[in-house]
Amino acid sequence: MLSYRARRSSGLIGGTLAVLFLRWWFSGGMVDMPAAVPQGTVALPYSEFLTIVIAALVAGSLDGPLRTFESMASKRFFYLQCRRLVATSGIVILAIFTTAAVTQPASSALDSAKAFVIWLGLALLSGRLMGMSLSWVIPSLSIFPLTFLGYETSETPFWWNWATPGQTDPLTWILVVVALVIGAASYHLTPWRIASIRRRLRLRRENPASLCTGSPRQTT
Repeated sequence: MLSYRARRSSGLIGGTLAVLFLRWWFSGGMVDMPAAVPQGTVALPYSEFLTIVIAALVAGSLDGPLRTFESMASKRFFYLQCRRLVATSGIVILAIFTTAAVTQPASSALDSAKAFVIWLGLALLSGRLMGMSLSWVIPSLSIFPLTFLGYETSETPFWWNWATPGQTDPLTWILVVVALVIGAASYHLTPWRIASIRRRLRLRRENPASLCTGSPRQTT
């Protein structure tokens, strides 16, 4: 339970509620973004970009005073943190879908939930590579390809453009699955697990027979 007390849960809850309110408030607002289309720009809703903030908040909540201990020492804390991440993500997905469904069709609300899952996967990857406090970096960098390169015309996005409401291409579910795999792998590959994998690979190269038979390495 130390993990729960050490986290800034109140900040996560407050920040998420604030961003959800802003999503609802700006639900009808549009912003013109430069794009490689004949028209030169595409119109995108403000609210979809705010989803990045929520994903970064959820991933960033894994940061804290016990992060080094949890990632390197105790499996109990690691799996407690895992359950917390899954529960928090599930609640946020439900909240995003519910608030989006108030002002949008159910299909668009589902698109918003899918976009959150994909950005959360990218946020976890960013957090693993650069630290959870910088979990916003890679999701933010994804804005450029999604806006500038993500459209055939100003009204027609490519199938991989998950940030566009009303994206009906079923192939976008592939991106959701890939994002889940990336997020799970990024979370699972803690520094001590990476070090363990490297140690096993080094031992396999140096003395493959010892891994198969369990015998110690022979020296002369």
